[in-house]
Amino acid sequence: MKLCVVLPVYNEEENIQGFVEDLSRELEKTGLCYFICAVDDGSNDNSVCKLKGLKNGHINIIEFSRNFGKDMAVFAGLENSEADIYVVMDADGQHPPHLIHDMIALYREGYNIVNGVKQNYRGRGTSSRFLSKAFNYIFERLTGMSLMNSCDYKLLDKKAAKAVTRCSDFGFFFRAMTKWVGFRQTDILFDVKERKEGKTSWSYRNLSMYALNAILLYSYIPLYTLLFVGVGSFVFGAILGIKLLADYFFRSVPSGYATLLAVSLLSFSIIIICTGILGLYLQKILDQVKGRPRYITRGFSKCD
Repeated sequence: MKLCVVLPVYNEEENIQGFVEDLSRELEKTGLCYFICAVDDGSNDNSVCKLKGLKNGHINIIEFSRNFGKDMAVFAGLENSEADIYVVMDADGQHPPHLIHDMIALYREGYNIVNGVKQNYRGRGTSSRFLSKAFNYIFERLTGMSLMNSCDYKLLDKKAAKAVTRCSDFGFFFRAMTKWVGFRQTDILFDVKERKEGKTSWSYRNLSMYALNAILLYSYIPLYTLLFVGVGSFVFGAILGIKLLADYFFRSVPSGYATLLAVSLLSFSIIIICTGILGLYLQKILDQVKGRPRYITRGFSKCD
C-alpha cells in the first residue's frame, strides 16, 4: 500500500526543511511505502531550493509558474500522484504529523475520508477567530455543508481522491469539495500547533475574497434572494402606487415627497446590488467557459 502526502508550499523557506524532516520520521513509522508531493505555489523565496537541498529520496516537487492558490496546489498534488492513500496537510508545521497514524487507523476501519478538525486557534487573534466562525456559520446556512473548525488536513483514499479530481469546477475549493463528494467520512480532533518561523500569507482581504468565492461556488441562495427582493419591491411599489392614485382622485394634497425620494434611492441601490451579485455569478460562468487550465507548471522534479 502506497501513501502520498500532498504538501502545498508558499513562502515557507524558514519552516519547510525542519517540517519535512519531522514528517518523514513519522511516515517511516507507518511501515508503508510513501512519498511526499510538495507543490510550490509560486513562492518568491527560497522554498524550492530548500526542498531540492533535502537529502531525501521520497520527495516529488511540482513547481507552479506563478501563484495559483493553495486549493489549486492541493488539486495538482492529487492529480499528479498515484497512491492508495492521500494525506493533505499544510507545510507551516501547524498540522501535527503524528496524527497521520490515527488517520490511517480510521481508514483501515473503512472510512474513505478522514477530516482533521481543529480544537483551538493558537496564534490567531480574536477578530480572526470570529470571522472564521462567522464564515462557517453563513456557509452552512447557505449550502447545508458544515465546515465548522475544519481545515485542509485530511486523509482521502484513492476512490475519494479520484472523485475530487474528476470534478471540473474551475474554482476549486478543496475543503467543501471533500464534503460534496460524499463517501464514508469521519472527523478527528487535533490541537493546532503554532508556527515556528515566519508568518501567514493570508491577509483579511485575501480571506474575505476566499470566503466570497466559496459561497458563490456552492450556493445559489443569493440568486433566489434577488428574486424575493424584486417581488417585495414590486408589492411595495404597487401599494404606494394605489395610495398615490387615491390621493389624486380624492383631490387631497400629495405629501411625503421626501419619503418618495428616499424610496427611489433605496430602489436604485437595490438594483445596483442585485446587478453586482449577478455580475459575480457571471464572472464564475466566464471563468468556467474559457477553458483555461487551473494551473500551469514550470517544472517537476524528484529529489534523490
